[in-house]
Amino acid sequence: MEILGKGNETLKQHNDLITASNVIATIITIVCGLRNIYLFLMNYRRDMLLLYKGDKSFIPSIVQTPSPNVYMAQGMRFLGTSIIGMLWGTVFVFLFIFIPLVCTMLVFRILDTIDKLNDIWVQLQWLIYPVSMIFIFKLQILLIGRFFMQPKLKHGDEFRPLAVDNRTVYDVFSFFMVFLNASVGIFTFLKRILIGAFLGVFLIPRMDRSLLMRGYETMDKCYTNYIGMIMVDLAHNHPVLRVFSWLLKEEAENRRDRKPLNSAIDNPEYGNVVMSNGMQVVKRNTISRRRWLLAYTLLRNPSLVAHRVRNVKKSEENNTLDPNDIDYSEANAEVRAEDGAWKFSFRCCNNYKCTIPPNVITTGIALVVLFCVLILYSGLPILISEIGRQGFLNL
Repeated sequence: MEILGKGNETLKQHNDLITASNVIATIITIVCGLRNIYLFLMNYRRDMLLLYKGDKSFIPSIVQTPSPNVYMAQGMRFLGTSIIGMLWGTVFVFLFIFIPLVCTMLVFRILDTIDKLNDIWVQLQWLIYPVSMIFIFKLQILLIGRFFMQPKLKHGDEFRPLAVDNRTVYDVFSFFMVFLNASVGIFTFLKRILIGAFLGVFLIPRMDRSLLMRGYETMDKCYTNYIGMIMVDLAHNHPVLRVFSWLLKEEAENRRDRKPLNSAIDNPEYGNVVMSNGMQVVKRNTISRRRWLLAYTLLRNPSLVAHRVRNVKKSEENNTLDPNDIDYSEANAEVRAEDGAWKFSFRCCNNYKCTIPPNVITTGIALVVLFCVLILYSGLPILISEIGRQGFLNL
């Protein structure tokens, strides 16, 4: 009982640290949740626009095989799965931030109380290895760009061509770098595992992207439910289908409510209608009228010219590709470059726009957690040695 009483007193002494950690973890969790919702809505909008255009390239081929009834069932499960995903994601993110943060603050305070805070820097000497790894990677890029790449083809080119120069020296350099890269690869694969685990925790609510590698998307049921949902939306909310249905409905209502006309001028919609003994008679669909409608449609929609039968036959006869025929759409390139970006424009200067990449928040959270892990890795051995020497209640 005495140990429990002293333990409660110790927790009361550090209640301010626990409260501060709770507030910080809550704020970061809320920001991370808002970020996930924003990116999910952005990706949903982009995916639906691509599906409206008939582009299914973003859907893995292994996920495009289910039958319509499977798509319908997956879309039905999407809502419940997304609610549970947001709940679990919020809990995991909060615990993933709160536990390292509160432990780091407690280690800092206890080590400061026993005058052992300066000993942490001695424990951080092992960081020279990952720092050396980063330096070696940058040095390789610098040496390869300086000595093993052919010169630029044009003076205005941004990069050198992907062609090896000094091949013999390059082979010798690659042979000696194999052993160094193998030793550095230990930290590289450790970094890969940690980043995969970290992103897996923070991206649990993101059902619009699969957390598994390519070829294993069918095992991610949350992602397949999302694909089923957007396919059901495509089948029932396609804008072309809705406009076509609306036109058919409007035409049926007009025919039902149509009244006899004294002249075709009374309503431009019935410009092809003439009166014959009080009855409506439709004019013949003459060649000149069809050509006029064709010319009018092509003038209003220039992009349709390339899809005419005559142009298609000419392109099939001429198999050569003219580089001038390749059209790079700046608007599409801008959309792809800014997918998932956070855009802000300041009122003080309307011409200036600030674009923030979506990975900024995740990177910031990763740095906070990484700092806490480093402090715990360095401070816990000192704290454990002091507990063994003086006892927990004497600290």
